[in-house]
Amino acid sequence: MKDASYEIRVGYIMALEGLKLDNELIISHDEIKPFDDDSMTYIVVSGQTFTDTSAKCGFATDHAISLNIVTKFKLGYGTKKKSEDISNLVLARLIPESGDTLIVTPNFHIWNTKLTMAKTVVDETTERIITKILTFRHEINQI
Repeated sequence: MKDASYEIRVGYIMALEGLKLDNELIISHDEIKPFDDDSMTYIVVSGQTFTDTSAKCGFATDHAISLNIVTKFKLGYGTKKKSEDISNLVLARLIPESGDTLIVTPNFHIWNTKLTMAKTVVDETTERIITKILTFRHEINQI
């Protein structure tokens, strides 16, 4: 059995490559945004769990992963709308049809993709940070 975690994260980043909202390129990062990146809008791919669902015929997992869509504004400005618009673009890109996905990896077959949770968190300390968290569930078979 192989751990699909890294390949799944790379698959998400590749599937989201070139994502734009109003001509603003939305970059996806693996686990953390680089310190020298001063983007005000970005996606972080993180929060993975998986459970072994293997049978005699091969290795399989039930895999969950979260995307954090981060939008930053000056304190006192900004609404959830931008993160919700990006969320709609992400959903259209990742799940073009019910249960289907555009996430591809070389060693795993990903199927039965579902959005299991969407949640918004707002932080207002030195700036207004709105994070839309999307959690997806996949069934994955090792090839």
